[in-house]
Amino acid sequence: MSTSRNSLQQFRLAADLCRKNELVMPAVAMIYSSIDTMAWLSCPATQMDVKKDDFISWADRYLLPDSGLTCTALELYSARCGVLHTMTPESNIVRTAGARKVLYGWGNHDARLLDGFGEHVGEPCVGVDVDALIRAFDAAVERFVDDTERDEDLKNRVEPRRRMVFAEWRLDDPKALYQQITQHE
Repeated sequence: MSTSRNSLQQFRLAADLCRKNELVMPAVAMIYSSIDTMAWLSCPATQMDVKKDDFISWADRYLLPDSGLTCTALELYSARCGVLHTMTPESNIVRTAGARKVLYGWGNHDARLLDGFGEHVGEPCVGVDVDALIRAFDAAVERFVDDTERDEDLKNRVEPRRRMVFAEWRLDDPKALYQQITQHE
């Protein structure tokens, strides 16, 4: 999975750089976008677009186990919608009481304290530690890669999509570029 891993590694590096510079929501947005990509990689060949259920299934299987996160995969998806579409904790799922609102803690802030915050504001909330979310994503990618190496069906779904993921190619040597591209087809 070198091409897709390279692209995802760039997102992870960018998420780390954002987090280290206290640009927390851009870091979270990159993680949510990366979860979308990972879920898409595992979709059936006949399905071209990742959907809500794909995100939730991937998060349930790979992200949440042993993560220490107290939110559900649906709550993460709802939070993803809010962050990526409006840069708010609001989503249609939250507004229709389908999921608790996700609030973020980081650094020396204990995200678990946010779980009870909803009682003070009159709506259910769950705290997500950004650093724990980033660590959980890293572990999830490793589990996914391991499954891809063991499960032929998954490998056969991932491989063609992996080749579609953006990659960087050097343009200073057109002949070498052509060779790199044709090797990945």
